[in-house]
Amino acid sequence: AGIGSSLSPCDDGWNIALAKAEPARDAFVAKCDLPLDIDFEPMSGCVSSAGSTPCQVPLGELVLETDDVATADDAIVLPKATSTTVEVPISARNVVFDLVTSKAVASLWAVVLLDRTPIWSGPLGSFTPGHATEIGPVPVEGLAGRRQLSLLLSGTGSATVQVGNFRVQTIRPPCETGDALCVTGHRFRVEADWTTPDGHSGHATPRYVGTDASGFMWFFDAANLELIVKVLDGCGVNNRYWVFAAGLTNVSVRLTVIDTATGARKVYDNPQGSPFAPIQDADALATCGHAAAATASDATLANGTLPTAVAGAEFPKLRQGRFDVTATWRTAAGATGVGHLVSVTDDSGYLWFFNPANIEVAIKVLDGCGLNQRFWVFAAGLTDVEVDLTVRDRRSGATKSYHNPAGQPFLPIQDTDAFASCP
Repeated sequence: AGIGSSLSPCDDGWNIALAKAEPARDAFVAKCDLPLDIDFEPMSGCVSSAGSTPCQVPLGELVLETDDVATADDAIVLPKATSTTVEVPISARNVVFDLVTSKAVASLWAVVLLDRTPIWSGPLGSFTPGHATEIGPVPVEGLAGRRQLSLLLSGTGSATVQVGNFRVQTIRPPCETGDALCVTGHRFRVEADWTTPDGHSGHATPRYVGTDASGFMWFFDAANLELIVKVLDGCGVNNRYWVFAAGLTNVSVRLTVIDTATGARKVYDNPQGSPFAPIQDADALATCGHAAAATASDATLANGTLPTAVAGAEFPKLRQGRFDVTATWRTAAGATGVGHLVSVTDDSGYLWFFNPANIEVAIKVLDGCGLNQRFWVFAAGLTDVEVDLTVRDRRSGATKSYHNPAGQPFLPIQDTDAFASCP
């Protein structure tokens, strides 16, 4: 990292400063043509290293003095160090601090560490004695959380060195940039990248369905939905935001969920050729405590109206009314009910069980007649209750039923042999 530099994402030195943290640049869309919330904030110190005590005290200086060491063979003496406990925010991408030395001693090196990771080092010979020199920005990607901040001096000579005025640079991208799905009060940014077996790749495109916590994404055709994702506020249960996702695909997918209020992110991968495994991550994002917008389910209960996607869709069907979709569910406590189908495209739709704003199962019926003389049924769920799902071809009268047992995350259904009733 440079000395006395203050880089922004559009400066030439940004790539150099993030040379060891390039994933952060990619994940947070640090491009000059996109607006970013970039800010510096003081780093907080901790009363103790124990996790139970909040790190909210002002962070003072680390001061270290070395004695003059005379050696006949210029041997390097054992380093001296001093440290304190600090809190590095989740959204921190870089750190900046000031260094003051009493003497410019080329044979002495200063090293600043977070735990055992050196984040900056340099000889003291280039510093002006008694003058505060700004160091940074220094990348700290992957070092969030409670850490030991240490100043270490190594070499020969005598000097008093002080580091202080630690500031962390936070980068929080707005959700509304690029091909992203914005859910839960537009706080959470959902991105997906896909790759087919023959090497074609692309970014998923969002499709909104009138619920705040959930949304769909498509890959190849806007009428053919591939992913459904929802982010739920579980702060009152386990102090976490929960990520649920399900897929109607078997191509390679990388799904990324970013909390734009903090910069925290969670990444999920589906391997090539595997039906998209259900994601039910109730430990996803430990970012409770930051202000969050009301969810759609809260708003729905407050104003007594249903999402627009549900209104007037009492008996929806798929593929121009040819296929009925019905479902029944049972909870572990014995409560039962029926699923309510909402059409999103002619091929695809979703079912809700308990609340119109809370999507539980996504389903699509595809025309595979040109490939194997069959209509295909794909379904995926964001639930672990017992579900019996039935699809009926109203033209032929044929039905297909699928069962998800209680307590099991809803496994993907990719039935390419479902209905031999073409055309």
